[in-house]
Amino acid sequence: MILTPDILYDREEISFCFPSARQWQAEVVHSGTLPLIGVAGTRGKSTVLRLIEAVMRSLRFQIATWTDLGVQIGGRNQRAELAGWGRALQRLAEGTIDVALQELDWAAVNVAGLPDQMYPVMIHTGLGEQDTSSTRTRMGIAGTYRCARATHHNGIIVANGDDFTSADILSESDASLILVSRSLESPLMRRHLEHDGLAVWVENDNIWVGSRNGAQRFGNIRDFPITFDGAADFNIKNLLLAIGALHAIGVDLPPIQREFKRFRMAWSILPASMNLYEYNDARAVIDQLAPAWVLRDVLKVLNPGGARRQIVVVGDLGWLEKDEVYEVGRSLGRYRGAIVIHGDQDEERLAEFKRGLANNPYPPLLSSLPTERRAINRAFKALRPTDVLIILTTRDSSAAHRAVRRHIANFEKISS
Repeated sequence: MILTPDILYDREEISFCFPSARQWQAEVVHSGTLPLIGVAGTRGKSTVLRLIEAVMRSLRFQIATWTDLGVQIGGRNQRAELAGWGRALQRLAEGTIDVALQELDWAAVNVAGLPDQMYPVMIHTGLGEQDTSSTRTRMGIAGTYRCARATHHNGIIVANGDDFTSADILSESDASLILVSRSLESPLMRRHLEHDGLAVWVENDNIWVGSRNGAQRFGNIRDFPITFDGAADFNIKNLLLAIGALHAIGVDLPPIQREFKRFRMAWSILPASMNLYEYNDARAVIDQLAPAWVLRDVLKVLNPGGARRQIVVVGDLGWLEKDEVYEVGRSLGRYRGAIVIHGDQDEERLAEFKRGLANNPYPPLLSSLPTERRAINRAFKALRPTDVLIILTTRDSSAAHRAVRRHIANFEKISS
């Protein structure tokens, strides 16, 4: 079923923005700016950036990145972030680096600001929750205005068409706007396509790239591992954003398809983004502690229908805003199993977390341990085949990854 009959599907040639990525790079430099791609938003920035990085590397582009893991130039870590990024921009200006990818955190954007007209490409993953009373949302709205001003007037903005607030703000920019959406029924997408806008969308589980005048099928959402067989809506959105940005700067669809089929959520590049391990027929996953509106989507993917017994290791509740802790407890409390919380917790937050857990008919067993390592050890001792273990980290997750790999190695040694 085609939801928008006036779109022409499967045209062989689709005119998007640039004929090739090298031409985009040359034209950006000629215009007096740098080949710089900013990735902003409340959730999904790192995944979108890493998807784009994987494709650009496969095309032999020399890349610099600035993520929450720090600054890398040509894959090498730089010691100091600000100094390292300065070197990256200098090499970008000299032409020894082809493109730079920068993750834009709301706190940093709002405190330090962004130079006007600096970014030829800006990607916005969305604000997520639409509660404008939330501190996180207010920061995101302020940051979105700054991102719009920071995008070059001849540049490209790729935005989440399912997030009305951010898309409306970004549409005021003079830059070319590309919207992505899980559905053509989105009012913003319909209006955008009616005005000959460019877009990436999903229809009958297929990803389409194009406009009202023609669209190409990119592939089925289940073709790409990070969608978890189509169940992870948030990663489908991340795919759409990366496709829109890459194709807009001139990358052909086949190399994008090829790299996205290979792409995995490796802990070395995405250390807290649903990193999945298999252990004795059980599933162990490391993710980041997040508000309930994020966490609920993750739980639906990792433990659909609550069919598996679930053990959760929870880090510092201070990572969350106070008014988010109760809902996180309530969401985790819906699953049978156990929760192990660790570290010195704020008493008020801990009380709210317990209250959220208790607001369920059969809340999981709750225990507390002083360190993350001991909490993970306790969780593995309790883990049975077919269970799911979810480790929700804060800040650096490398220790959690080492602990999980150690338990898996020990199990494999005993089994052999």
